[in-house]
Amino acid sequence: MPTSSNAEFDLFISYAHADNGNGWLTALIEAIRAEHGKFTSTPLRIFFDQTDIASMSDWEHRILRGLRDSKIMLAALSPAYFQSEYCRKEWEIYLEHELSQAMPGEAIAPIYIATHTDFEDRADEALNEWMRNLKRRQYVDVRKWWLEGPEVLQREDVRHRLELLDQQIGERLDRLGRVKASPTTVPDHNPNFVGRTDELRQLREALALGRVGAIAALHGIGGIGKSALAFEYAHAYADDYPDGRFLVPCEGDADLRESLLKLVPQLGIELSEAEQRDLEAAAVRVKSALNSHRRTLLVLDNVDDPRLLAPQKCARYLPDRAKVHVLATTRLSPDSLPGTECLSLDALSEADAIRLLEKHRPFSKNDREEEWKAALRIVRRLDGHCLAVEVVAVFLWQNPDVSYQDYLVRLEEEGLDAVDGAGSDELVQLSRHSETLVGSLLEPTLAALSAEELSVVETASLLPPDSIAMPWLQQLAGQEFPELSRDPRPGHPNPWRRITRRLTGLRMLTPTESGQVCRMHRLVQEVVARRMGERQAERKRQIQQHVRQRAKLLWNTWVDREARWEVSPLVSCAYLLINAGDPFGAWLGSQLTEPLRQLGRFLEARGLLRQTVAIREKKYGADHPQLATSYSNLAMVERALGGLEAARTLLQRAVALWEKTLSPHHPTLAHGYSNLAAVERSLGEYQSARDLARRAVAIWENAEQPDLRALATGYSNLAIIEGYLADFEAAAELHRKAIAVKEKEYAPDHPTLASSYSDLASVERSLGNLPAALDLCRRSLVIKEKVYDANHPALANSYAAMAAVEKDLAHFSSARGLFQRAVVIRESAFEPDHRVLAGSYAELAAVEQDLAHFAAARELLQRALAIREKAYPADHPSLAGNYASLASLEQELAHYAASRAWHERALAIRKKTLAEDHPTLAASYASLGSLEKELAHFAAARGLLELARSIREKAYQADHPVLAGAYAGLASLEQTMANYATARELHERALAIRKKAFAEDHPTLAGSYAGLASLERELGNLSKAFQLDQQALAIRKTVYEPDHPSLANSYSGLAAAEWERGNRSEARALHEQALAIRQKVFDADHPVLASSFTALATTELDLGNPARARELHEQALAIRKKAFEPGHPSIASSYAGMASVERHCGNLAEARELLLTALSIDESAFGEDHPTVARDCSALVMVEMALGHLEESIRLMRRAWTIRASRFGRQNRRTRASETWLTENDSDFHT
Repeated sequence: MPTSSNAEFDLFISYAHADNGNGWLTALIEAIRAEHGKFTSTPLRIFFDQTDIASMSDWEHRILRGLRDSKIMLAALSPAYFQSEYCRKEWEIYLEHELSQAMPGEAIAPIYIATHTDFEDRADEALNEWMRNLKRRQYVDVRKWWLEGPEVLQREDVRHRLELLDQQIGERLDRLGRVKASPTTVPDHNPNFVGRTDELRQLREALALGRVGAIAALHGIGGIGKSALAFEYAHAYADDYPDGRFLVPCEGDADLRESLLKLVPQLGIELSEAEQRDLEAAAVRVKSALNSHRRTLLVLDNVDDPRLLAPQKCARYLPDRAKVHVLATTRLSPDSLPGTECLSLDALSEADAIRLLEKHRPFSKNDREEEWKAALRIVRRLDGHCLAVEVVAVFLWQNPDVSYQDYLVRLEEEGLDAVDGAGSDELVQLSRHSETLVGSLLEPTLAALSAEELSVVETASLLPPDSIAMPWLQQLAGQEFPELSRDPRPGHPNPWRRITRRLTGLRMLTPTESGQVCRMHRLVQEVVARRMGERQAERKRQIQQHVRQRAKLLWNTWVDREARWEVSPLVSCAYLLINAGDPFGAWLGSQLTEPLRQLGRFLEARGLLRQTVAIREKKYGADHPQLATSYSNLAMVERALGGLEAARTLLQRAVALWEKTLSPHHPTLAHGYSNLAAVERSLGEYQSARDLARRAVAIWENAEQPDLRALATGYSNLAIIEGYLADFEAAAELHRKAIAVKEKEYAPDHPTLASSYSDLASVERSLGNLPAALDLCRRSLVIKEKVYDANHPALANSYAAMAAVEKDLAHFSSARGLFQRAVVIRESAFEPDHRVLAGSYAELAAVEQDLAHFAAARELLQRALAIREKAYPADHPSLAGNYASLASLEQELAHYAASRAWHERALAIRKKTLAEDHPTLAASYASLGSLEKELAHFAAARGLLELARSIREKAYQADHPVLAGAYAGLASLEQTMANYATARELHERALAIRKKAFAEDHPTLAGSYAGLASLERELGNLSKAFQLDQQALAIRKTVYEPDHPSLANSYSGLAAAEWERGNRSEARALHEQALAIRQKVFDADHPVLASSFTALATTELDLGNPARARELHEQALAIRKKAFEPGHPSIASSYAGMASVERHCGNLAEARELLLTALSIDESAFGEDHPTVARDCSALVMVEMALGHLEESIRLMRRAWTIRASRFGRQNRRTRASETWLTENDSDFHT
């Protein structure tokens, strides 16, 4: 501890005590002290507290004084440091202390002793303010030495690093010395100064760094903080000005010479009598004196006459720019100060304004959260006006009985009068400003405006402060001054541009990035509005009339990108009027609903409509017909945002009100029915939706003067519902009728046509007309990309629709990219739990599953399910779709129990919500049938697959690709059950449909070729099977990545063909390729791996590797026992394979036992006349013969021959092999 409490310290050590457990920091401080002593006899005075802090009061008593008495703070950064409340407090206090010392960003010297992951890895914007501030400083990294203990400080490399640290400390101490030596007449550092770090940096670039010359001006409205910032700059960068910083008050000065004479006493100049009488000579003398200095700063405060800084005067009387920097503060427009670099000064940031309040009146510890919230609202109401915030801050400091919450109430009730009331309080005395009334500060500027300028300012004062439409100002001012709205004659200046340039220069108006919109400070608005008097009512009337015209025009022109800038100013107007209780605000809010919905700005639309409904319910009552339209508009926005039940309730209320007051055939009722139908459709109530949509269409069709655009919408809505009900022909016809109407009513690039093209594409896709669907998607996308912004949800819909077609066409990479674009747009447009995101995730998951990216697919489906379970009732069809997708994924991953559970949940919902012949039900039956087949529940599988086929044959045309899927599924089952003729017929029907529907390289064709190859191989047609397998492989290689499981299936099929042809080595290589892919893609216990192990084991045995074959069979059996029930035929396959190994090794008893078990399973699974049973009998014959059991061998072979002759025919090679054996061994055998 230091010995003297009054000492001034060079260095304050800020550290976490936990980091000095081994004395490393103590040793470091002593090393720094010793290093410093090598170069100077003046000792380094260090405040290094090593006593544990008991409490905050203990900290304040012992530490705070040392902190404020120290020139530099050395901060030892570590995880413990960033977790310490005391360390953070030290940083906060010293951050302000370094400003008071004129050392911005320099008086804290960090050393980095232990890694903190956030400080190390995260980007600056992701760090809190504390870490970000320290990370941007020049810190010394000693982490690699800190872990080695204090002894490391004696090493040469460490000593060198300490030299550098001591140099940094020495340089900063020298700078402090220069600061103290710089003379000044500028006011001292204001301890209540907050923020403005960017502005300080810009001034430094403009002046000290010589970026734009040595004359700069801060300009802005009165009270915004220009002088305070200029004084702070002079203080913060004092060491740049060794010969002084001088304040020159310039209010009322027009002659630069007179202003410079105010420096005579400050510079110690003695003017001769002649110079005292001659203003010119005196100014030259001052210039000469300044030129003899190294560098000086002149602060010309409150320049109000542009002649003072006229370029020719500055060139004549100001010294060399390398010698003198000039910083002026002014309310003048930059246009009136040629040659001067003007930096605009606007409002304080919210955070800085709150800090200014808290500096004067700290928030209560007991009610901090509420006081902070009130302070934030005060700051927003004052719009960060520096003087106004300071007036309120001092008022609250001087009146501790007035809480932040109380003053907020007063401010909201009285507005500017509350600020002026605080400024009039006799206790409110500002440290740097004599004027405390905002209106008084602004009055000189307002009084100097021309009539035209004042008209523009008055209109702007009545518009939303942050969204003032410049074209509106011109059009409204043009009503009073026509020349402002006319184009100027050639060669003449534009009067409107002159006015806007002057008003923005005066900061009456502040330009934004959009050239169409500007802003006006809220307090300026209040001052202007208050002084307007009786003119205010007439200006409001003119504004509302103009806004009404613009809103009506926007209803149709929102399609034009160049017109959309007007949406935001109109929305802001609506909120301004609604908050003021003006009924016109409710009308405007309703009027803006459609453009906002079309532009995907649903949250804004909902906010406006909720306030509109509240106003109208208060005015008319909830059951008044005036509310019906508001309820309907709000309902459609709620639907878009996923609030389906809320939307239904609102629409039912609207329709009930219309049914009470309108005739049954009124077009408004048709709109109500159509909208309610859309909501019922979203809720999965398709029959109800169809009834409502048909009622709407009937009203529009029978109207005396039909609203053709509404009728087209009605056709589209009904078509979508028909599509959900699987009446695709009706849906297509309705969509075409809608398009025919729209093509007559709308321009060719209108987005409503794009929607109809996309809707028809969906139906064409359902009908299997994929090229037509893709063409329609492209037509839709061309229009939408022309009309909408790149992140509009309507574009996401087009990308998703096109992706779905691309997926059907097996263009998986393209489909994936389009789905991903849709997801990105929707994630930016909607809340994270919006139902449309669930759809996007599910669509993308399907492609990921096609590409065998199973983990990605599962994650996406789970995200979709979480959203849908939150958004929908338990029996909603969307949930069924999600369950079915998860079932398919789990089935592919051989998680059969989970798959069955998901399938059954999906089927239960679909049976409840859909007609019994709906094709979506067929999809459930087909998927469940496929699962039952894999589980060897063949009877159940056949029943489900037949049911699916019958529904699909009823729903679709004979050449629809969905039917091909149904036939292929049944073909696989029939082949498994050895019904080969039926299987061939079904395979060929599926192939014929797919060849007609798809390109020749579509993977579903590969599936058909592979299915037929398997059949031909089983029937002994090896050459044909091999050719078909090669065709399948060629397609799959063009479509899939090299490690896709479909390729493994092709390699496995080709391997089987090579084996049958006797090419054992080729078969082994292909099996190994298949196995490598499957092991990469699937879990280690997936049954498809067991298939590879079994096939490879058979090949290894043929190649004379029984040990390897046994190992592979055992692996296969372990997987199958885990995946399937004991009676599954794949387990029998493993037993049969293991039996062949045992027979090869001479273990006949074991082989016989295994084969008998296999036979029993296969008889139970397939029936007694199945070829697999014949295979088991043939294998047993070999064992029985080796055991000398000829009679039993003959019996078994006769059984095998009978089955094969019946199933394959007499010419089949397996049948002939059985027949040959019997001929040789059974004398009683006759064919």
